[in-house]
Amino acid sequence: MHRLVLEFQNKDLQMLPDSEPLMKVKSLEILHFIKQDQQELSGICKIELKNPNSSIEDFIGNNKTIEMQVLERGREGTHTVFFRAKQSQVESPPFDMGKKGGYIIAPFEIKEGKLRITFLGNSAQVKMLLHQMGIMGLRHKIVSLTDAKYSQESPLSSLTERQRKILIAAYKQGYYDLPRKMNSEQLAKKLGLVSSTLVEHLRKAERRLLIGMLES
Repeated sequence: MHRLVLEFQNKDLQMLPDSEPLMKVKSLEILHFIKQDQQELSGICKIELKNPNSSIEDFIGNNKTIEMQVLERGREGTHTVFFRAKQSQVESPPFDMGKKGGYIIAPFEIKEGKLRITFLGNSAQVKMLLHQMGIMGLRHKIVSLTDAKYSQESPLSSLTERQRKILIAAYKQGYYDLPRKMNSEQLAKKLGLVSSTLVEHLRKAERRLLIGMLES
C-alpha cells in the first residue's frame, strides 16, 4: 500500500462538478471518517466560511449532493459538522472512491486557499487516481508518495508523516516516560527543531490520536 499526499489550489477546483460550496470555505478539516465504501462516504469535519456574515445553514442548504448536519457551533464562525454522501453522487476525483478503490484518510484539509488530501491505496489505485486527474486536466502537486507502513485501522494512519516521525521519536527517546528521560528542549535539539515547533507537532499528533479513540 502507498500513501499519496496531493495539494490543489482552490481556483483549480472550480472545474469540478458541484464545486461551488468549496469556494465558500475558508478552512475545512476532516476530523474523522465514519464510513467509506462503494455506497457511502461520511464523517465529521470542522468548517469555517469565508464570509463571516453567511450562516452555516445557507451553506448546507446550497449543497445538493451531500447531507450535512451541524453538531456544534464554535467560536469565530467555526462549526463542527456531520456529512454524508452516496458515492454514486460524488462523481469526480479526488472524492470518488467507489470506482477506483482506495481510501481518503486524514489529514484532509482546506487552508490558505489550498486543498490537501491524503490517499491510501495500492500501486494500481494510485495510478488510476492520477490518471483520472490527468484526463480532467485537474492541476495538482504531489507533496509525497510513500509506502504506507500502517493500516487504515491504525491510529497512526491519521497523522501526517512528520507528526508520526516526531511522535515515535519522542516515545523512543523517553519523552513520555515517567519520569521523563528527555524534555522538549532536549528532544527538539536532537531532532534539529525549535522547541515550540516540536511541541506544536506533538500536540497536533496527540489531538488526532485522541479524536480517533474518543470518536470511534
